[in-house]
Amino acid sequence: MATKLGFPSISNPREGDWRAVGVAVSNIRQRVEQLEGMLTTVQATAQHTAFSQGSLFSTQLNALQAQMNELEAELAALAGAAAASGETFTAQAFEPLQPNVPVVWAGNGFVREADPTDPDRAFGLAGILVSPAAGAGQQVTIRRAGVASLTGYSFTPFAPVFVNTGTGPTLTQNPSDYAYAMQVGVAISPTHLAVLPQASWINSYDEIALGDDNSPTTKHYVDNRSVNPFVVKTASETMSGHRIVIADSAAGVSYADNGTLAHSHLVLGLTLGAVAAGAPVTVQVEGEIVEPSWSWTPELPLFLGEDGLMTQTAPSSPAAFSLVVGFAVSETKIVLNFKEPVALG
Repeated sequence: MATKLGFPSISNPREGDWRAVGVAVSNIRQRVEQLEGMLTTVQATAQHTAFSQGSLFSTQLNALQAQMNELEAELAALAGAAAASGETFTAQAFEPLQPNVPVVWAGNGFVREADPTDPDRAFGLAGILVSPAAGAGQQVTIRRAGVASLTGYSFTPFAPVFVNTGTGPTLTQNPSDYAYAMQVGVAISPTHLAVLPQASWINSYDEIALGDDNSPTTKHYVDNRSVNPFVVKTASETMSGHRIVIADSAAGVSYADNGTLAHSHLVLGLTLGAVAAGAPVTVQVEGEIVEPSWSWTPELPLFLGEDGLMTQTAPSSPAAFSLVVGFAVSETKIVLNFKEPVALG
């Protein structure tokens, strides 16, 4: 079948539409691969002809190479434009931080390095640090959305990227047997990451003991993202069950409120029971929750309201921001799934 030039089409994605960015990048790469194939054919044919440098083959060769250069330049420009238009915000370093490390919220506007082996650092993924190295207490810039250009990596394009741990690279495309899987985004090229932090999920594996000393010799990895992950924190105030909370310190939580803009990037999850101030409180950060006393309208989103309450009425001014926290599956069942906050006013 003959290759059709100019296909697939390439359109300019809307600002912030990272799915459209991925489609555009994929189409550009398909066009480049087609042209590479045609270029190889032309070169092979030219080797068996007596045409001179100004021949038809040479003209076709130069034209194909020019189209490839143009498409590769368009790909680089697309990644650069996406990076420039992505969302960033400032925070304070809870501890010394290096550039390009993934970070989680530590409360009160502080961030610290994410760690998929530590439950205290495995939830509340904030994004990628894009400012220079910083000491504890210094201000840093975090990319929450958009494209980050990273050196020292060779990602497989269009595959998810996770938080790594240890002394090696801080990002990986194989979460291995870490206790938690923390997806920070999707690779769109070997060195470009579309930053799209997801809610963490619990990893697990089954060890099969086959050795004479009863030691495990094989591991079977299990994707447990259907498991409802939760963390145990300390209530900074008297709390009711089924309220949305923020991380107000490294170990404490308090009610989230859509009237306080600073809460927009601090939301952690939903309390699972009523507790007194200073007591441990279990917070679910993702997944299904059933409560017989609820009476939600199925298939409609749930928003953060005041004092941690959930509502199916979309917030408007004087609320400071709107945040979808999940959706109703039935009158008594919801799926907790936090989306990006949207500032109001």
